[in-house]
Amino acid sequence: MAQACGNVKADLFGGKDKNGQPIKATGEQKRAVVEDCGIKFYGLTPLGPQIGSIAPQGSLGLGLITKSRVSFLSSHFTTQDRRERVSEVSARGLYSLSNSYLLEGRYDFKMPALGQGNATTATFEDQIKISVYAIRMNLAKQRFFGIGENSSLTGLAEYRLLLDRVGAATDWPLLAWFSAGGTLQWVRPSIMGPSGTQVPPVFGYGDAGAPGALFQPPFMNYKAYLDVHTGTNTTQTWQRTKVRGTYEHFIDLDAGTYSFDRMNGFATTSFDIRRSIKSLTLPTWKSALCEPTAGGECSLGQLTFNGLVTASYVGNGKVVPFYFQPTLGGTDIEGFDTLRGYLDFRFRAPNRVLLQSQFDHHLWAFLGIYSFYDIGEVALSPGNLSLSHLHHDIGIGVSVKVQNKIVLRGYVGFGTGEGTHPNVKLPSTMWGSWQALPVTVLP
Repeated sequence: MAQACGNVKADLFGGKDKNGQPIKATGEQKRAVVEDCGIKFYGLTPLGPQIGSIAPQGSLGLGLITKSRVSFLSSHFTTQDRRERVSEVSARGLYSLSNSYLLEGRYDFKMPALGQGNATTATFEDQIKISVYAIRMNLAKQRFFGIGENSSLTGLAEYRLLLDRVGAATDWPLLAWFSAGGTLQWVRPSIMGPSGTQVPPVFGYGDAGAPGALFQPPFMNYKAYLDVHTGTNTTQTWQRTKVRGTYEHFIDLDAGTYSFDRMNGFATTSFDIRRSIKSLTLPTWKSALCEPTAGGECSLGQLTFNGLVTASYVGNGKVVPFYFQPTLGGTDIEGFDTLRGYLDFRFRAPNRVLLQSQFDHHLWAFLGIYSFYDIGEVALSPGNLSLSHLHHDIGIGVSVKVQNKIVLRGYVGFGTGEGTHPNVKLPSTMWGSWQALPVTVLP
């Protein structure tokens, strides 16, 4: 800790004024020092800590990461104009008290986007990223309520999912506002009965009620995406938009019964609600209501709208296995908040639609509050998706952010007709290091 944070006391209370009295840091200065200390501690090398949620219902995961990083400059430009390339090898492991665990080894290579290697002429900062990885996840207890809109709480079953993945991925920015990418991976799922629970295992549903429960083949998974977003070189800071379309193909490497295609469409837009102020120095209680920003303005908060559609397609005699079907309710397996007033994985089917609105307000230091409204549904076929008879919830929450990245959130949802379910969530380890976690996470 001392290596990461240095002399924090000197940073917070360092120096003296002309009268020899100690100079105490302001609240903002203290916050910046503590944030910097936390970031450095989490990023310790060659061995550092890892904290996060391995999966929904997986409790807190703690572990270690070791990494080796090499930076080098392009030889095509003079030394002062070059932008660096980064090569990194890492390995990490996390374990939770619920007996879930994550093991991952990966190699990442980053370089400036094509035509952006010269620092004096580059028009945007996005980098090309190429990764090779091997991952094993053991999710000790996962919920299953049945498939489709008519599933009920009384149908609860549980299963253990062991998931192995070996593959490669790339993210390739083409313009300041447009990028593409893809993934090629071998995937091996295994479904087992959970231990230490009185809840019946998913095997009782059979393959008719839970396709793939009794036999799990290995898969090849191909994924490609296109992403349109607010340019990283824009000077306006009050609004951000991102739209992503993803196509996936799963090949059952055994009998072919579970081969399928999937398409995802996701869009998010956020607005910073601001008002003009005469002075950027406000009393604490006024700053809690409207946070001062640059340009003689203060921010009342951020209003965000999200939309997500997932559609799956199968051939004759084929079916999507239940463990690859998207879910609504709480947080899905990728760590994406869905219908937050319901239990995790409450609704499951090959197809889903989700619409969300959320208002975030920074309260003080690291603390923020937010309110949300979610609507959505699942369906057995893409044609059955609609915007009528949707499940809905409304709720409030509290978040903790470090450098505008969410590191902890707690919320409670209402209006579901299935009771009230308080939730406390950490960043998902699916996203990698929380240092890279965006405020809005893309599925």
